[in-house]
Amino acid sequence: MVSSRVESILPLHIPSVLEEITSVKKLLNKATLVGASDSAFHSTIPSKHAKYSLRDAESLEVRRYGYHGLSVGSIVSKLPEVLGNVPSKVVVAHIGSGVSITALKDGQSLYNSMGYTPASGVMMGSRAGDIDPGALIEVLNKTETKLSGGHRYIQSNGGFAGLLGVTDLRTVLAREQQGDTAAIEALEIFIFNIQSQIATAITALGGIEALVLSATAMERNPDLRQRVLKGLEFFGFKIDEKANESLMNRPGIISFKDSQITVALVPTDEMGEMAKASIQGKAH
Repeated sequence: MVSSRVESILPLHIPSVLEEITSVKKLLNKATLVGASDSAFHSTIPSKHAKYSLRDAESLEVRRYGYHGLSVGSIVSKLPEVLGNVPSKVVVAHIGSGVSITALKDGQSLYNSMGYTPASGVMMGSRAGDIDPGALIEVLNKTETKLSGGHRYIQSNGGFAGLLGVTDLRTVLAREQQGDTAAIEALEIFIFNIQSQIATAITALGGIEALVLSATAMERNPDLRQRVLKGLEFFGFKIDEKANESLMNRPGIISFKDSQITVALVPTDEMGEMAKASIQGKAH
């Protein structure tokens, strides 16, 4: 049984999952239930990218676990088909309602922008992303939010929800088009967050051979892809605008052949990875 502590850490996920499990057990009482970890893929992250510099963190098993592992795992399995191989140094940008950046060394996770919880890293629909702990403590104090409610606060009142009161990126983009200055600024923050984490992942790898864009915001929006990449051109990307505009919800390369770094769109398949985990789990 999942403890109340874990529920408080992942308030947007665990309670609803537990409700689903209860319902499934009632409806399909003979079915085998298999859990698929979203962090297992990141178990290869070395200590230098996983440890927090807090005295008691290690003894309390508080470290950077990384998330979106199911998504990244599905992407790795598709790279040979899209790129011809799995390059040694790859950065995967999963950009949807949740956002994470992963550095892959020889197909294994070396760094992930999400840490102890999925609320960290890049700002998202309702998650704050990385924030000064002192600033967080100050906000919790002044809003009289109990410490036990801190996880829910930062995962429900951050990101676009915190800046604009909405969580759907499509709504944010529509407001930007209407000239909403708050939405314009929020998107600037969002894109800079993504670019900063991509740069961090490249630094962790000591270079980059391929950048892979994935998840709903990247799979469905060529303009947003272009905007994310524009601030990273100094790394050596040469984007083929026609190829970029033509790709929608399907895999393909959007950089020119002479680009120093290959940029590709690879749709994620988290459900497929869960199915694989289920088959493997039943086999064991």
